[in-house]
Formats: sequence, structure tokens, C-alpha cells
Amino acid sequence: MNAMVKDLALIALFAALFTTAGWASADAQFLSVADENIPDAMALSRSLDAVMDDATTCRQENRELSGCLCGKQSIETMSATYERMIDKHPEWAGKTLRFDADNTSHAIQLPTYKQELQRIQNQCG
Repeated sequence: MNAMVKDLALIALFAALFTTAGWASADAQFLSVADENIPDAMALSRSLDAVMDDATTCRQENRELSGCLCGKQSIETMSATYERMIDKHPEWAGKTLRFDADNTSHAIQLPTYKQELQRIQNQCG
């Protein structure tokens, strides 16, 4: 698989992590986020948004996405945010979080989030 196809696949996987509530997979274990925990869920969302912004910049610069993302602060932030949120909310592990914020319904598939994060970390070394 050439670098461009790999890059597009990675972008598609990241995009799948942050979805509207109705688009998550049918076998996902949904967990509605309590109002008081929405800021924590939004922290996960913002960390993913930052990685997506970096991925967009990499593509605009015609750089291979997997190599370009290595060492980016957004990846470190995404990892730290995930670990902090799972430590704080262990019941979130393995679930798809559903919540409303900023006049939008959100769903974050944490199993995919974790899997892609680990894949990038393994690829970066």
C-alpha cells in the first residue's frame, strides 16, 4: 500500500473516532456522559481535533501522515488526555461516549481511539 493510501486510511480512522451519535457502530457499548462529566469528554474531543488539525497540515505539506505525526505535541496530548480520563472515569474504558455539547451530539469510540493511538505510538517508536 502506498503512502498516500495509508495516509487516507489513517485520516478515515481518526474521523471515525469522533462521530455524530447515530454513526457509531451497531455493536458499540454506548455510555451517556453525565452533564458534570461533559468537560472531560470534550477534552478527549479537543485532543482528537488537534491530531486531525496536524494530520491536515501534514497532508497540505504533502508529507507521509504516519511519519509526520510522530513527535507532534498533539499525539502526546491525545495519549495523556486518554490516560487521565480513563484513570478518572474507569467506567468509560471500552465504551462509546455519547453526549451533547456546543449544540451538537457527539460520540467518541474509545476502543478505536485507544487502538489508533497505540498504533501511532508503535509506528513512531
